[in-house]
Amino acid sequence: MNNQRVVTGSIGASYMRPRIVAFIPAHNEEKSIRDCLAGLGDQLLPNNVELDVFVIADNCTDRTKEKAELAGDEFDLNVKVLVTEGNKQRKVGALNTAWKKI
Repeated sequence: MNNQRVVTGSIGASYMRPRIVAFIPAHNEEKSIRDCLAGLGDQLLPNNVELDVFVIADNCTDRTKEKAELAGDEFDLNVKVLVTEGNKQRKVGALNTAWKKI
């Protein structure tokens, strides 16, 4: 079965590829974020499925953002790091921030 959808418009036909999106809320996880992203990097995806990883560096006072970016490069992952400051809703606030950004 073909999971691609054809969208037509004034630009012509384009094809949307299937995607998996992973949200990883992280508060001061500089020591463990690499291992988490390594696990995602080890996953075998079906052909033509893309993986987008959003790490939400939530109120971090360490190097979580930098470590996540380095690990994304190391494991050839499409990692985007979103930074929150002043989030008082903890994990749910971090996840809501990610939903609003995409």
